[in-house]
Amino acid sequence: MKQRISKNSQIFVRICLLNILLCCYCIFFLTPISSSNDDFFLGIIAGNGFGSHSEFLVYVSTLLGYFLKLFYGLCPSFNWYALFIYGFMLISVVTLEYIAVIKFNLSGILLSIFFSIGFSHYFYVVFQYTKAASLLTLTGFIIIFYWIDTKHDTRKQLLMKYLLSFLFLFLGSLVRLQPFFMVCLFGFGLWIQKLMVSFREKNWIEFTKYYIIPFLFIFCIILGYSYFEENVWDVSTDEKAYFKEYNDVRTQLVDYEVPSYEEHQEEYAALNLSSNDIMNLKRWCFADNEKFTLEILKKIAAMNHNNYFNLSTFLKYVRDNIITHSIFKLCITLTLICLIFAKQCKILNLLLPHSLFLFTLIYLNYIGRITEWVLNSLWIIYLISIIFLVCEHFPNIEVLRKTQKKAFIFCLCGSVLFNSEILLTRALTTQPMHGNLYHCINGISKTKNVTYFCDVTSVYAMSREYKILEKTPEHFFSNIFFSGAWFSCSPHENYTKKASGIENLYRDLLFKEDYVILDNEAIEQKLVYLCENYSSSAKFSKIQDFYGYPIYKFSDHFTGTRTQRPEKSFLHIECNTGSFHTVSGTLNCTPENLENKTIYLEIKDTQGILCGTYAGRFEQQNPYGIYSLRYQSNLTPTNTFTFQLPESTVLSPEFTYQVLLRDGDSVQVYSTIWN
Repeated sequence: MKQRISKNSQIFVRICLLNILLCCYCIFFLTPISSSNDDFFLGIIAGNGFGSHSEFLVYVSTLLGYFLKLFYGLCPSFNWYALFIYGFMLISVVTLEYIAVIKFNLSGILLSIFFSIGFSHYFYVVFQYTKAASLLTLTGFIIIFYWIDTKHDTRKQLLMKYLLSFLFLFLGSLVRLQPFFMVCLFGFGLWIQKLMVSFREKNWIEFTKYYIIPFLFIFCIILGYSYFEENVWDVSTDEKAYFKEYNDVRTQLVDYEVPSYEEHQEEYAALNLSSNDIMNLKRWCFADNEKFTLEILKKIAAMNHNNYFNLSTFLKYVRDNIITHSIFKLCITLTLICLIFAKQCKILNLLLPHSLFLFTLIYLNYIGRITEWVLNSLWIIYLISIIFLVCEHFPNIEVLRKTQKKAFIFCLCGSVLFNSEILLTRALTTQPMHGNLYHCINGISKTKNVTYFCDVTSVYAMSREYKILEKTPEHFFSNIFFSGAWFSCSPHENYTKKASGIENLYRDLLFKEDYVILDNEAIEQKLVYLCENYSSSAKFSKIQDFYGYPIYKFSDHFTGTRTQRPEKSFLHIECNTGSFHTVSGTLNCTPENLENKTIYLEIKDTQGILCGTYAGRFEQQNPYGIYSLRYQSNLTPTNTFTFQLPESTVLSPEFTYQVLLRDGDSVQVYSTIWN
């Protein structure tokens, strides 16, 4: 017995070492990326990126959020969220391979090596918490259906294995509840297999004892806790309860499809929504909590009666994306090997994983939820199910020790060659991840005296430019807001809005001086939105291009106190080939008079009618390369300023131009001289 325990311990240690090495190799040489922004933002929420450590992670369990909050508090320099997810994937893969090896001997060893090396990039390179939840959940089912030996395990061993299974299943539900239920379909398939065996052998008492009662106990706890968290804990305050309802409605819109304006023009008109408003919704720009209230969003979502399942479209999708996929080809090949070479081939057992995969695929297509990260998780679950099925058909391959070594070496070399393009070529050719968007976001995050509003589609690839284990600074997003991220109206955003003095993310773009927008795709659309809803005289100007991303400032005509100054300002127009006129100038005044003020250009036509008021910048740059909206004495002294006006702006020598030096509700007005 001691010898057996010692041998199993050696196997476990070797499997651990192999997978730890593969995990480290993938992290340090294969440049892991997040397949969505979700993981990036979840790490920021837990890691004090929004101004406080929070356990309310929206998609990840609050209980797990408390553990993350604890670790971030103890050692804030590490990205504990990413470490937790990597840890969950690592212990799942190690446990799965350990069970395969001790249960199926050589066949388990060979397939485990092929699985570890050939598909390590699926676990550790394409990073996603949905995948971690799926692996944890499947591991829990594998422990019960493949590791438990009801004839030879002692009561203590059975209890420990059931407890271990419960921990994996519970962790899977904590990381992400939806993939937990998806994998339960495959778990139910394994349960059906055991039921068929029990039916054939007429062993109902044993089946009830080992596979019904434990499951009822385990799932009552997991589902009971999930219900408690979702309906009690996560709605413990009015703010959380509102956000939960708001997020459910938002998901129906942005994760599926906003109803067409042309098809629902009368309904939209009744809601006082224009075609431009709907265009904004389609771009995830719904952060105006006065315009797009919860009730309005509910009514828009109620218009959407689309059935996302279309048989011909689904069959085309299967043809183009499923049948051609390497994992599908591998699973079919392994199934054929079982059909041809296995001594006792169980055809129904072989067909079950394929049937469950197809059924899950149809269901995901029906609800419109076939996304890259969900499909990656499904591929892994499908592959593991097939691998264990193959091992079950070849449980004990009797070969000589010398032949075992050859088989081991052959499998090792074959696995490396099979995956050489990713494991070797990518490691040698992949460039550093940090790009322009990384430097842009870092720069604006560190410029805390300015608040930034980011169009989601402009910065959608943000998470891909940050290293997976990179810990963003605390208060990272305390001055950055998004036009419609999934945490819109969340306690985290409400906290930072309050700290920044912002009431409405859209309206305040016009009236808050130190508030700009980063948008490289639809600035004109947002101008139309502000003109339709808040001020017909709204204008925008460009402050600068920052690492290739334009920063704009919206403004409206000034209605406060005016003081006419005797000094003149000197203006100069540069003729550009781009879409913005550059108007530069100097003010004939001392730096003391400029201190902490913002600058605007007011243009009136020949009849004295105001054409527009445009925000400008002072020719001062902070250490990160961002120009000053507000004059700062701690930067290089200057009396030079710049306005970048849209090409549509009419500039005539007959017009009147005045420079406004603004300090809150009062301005000093300088007449201009052109040179």
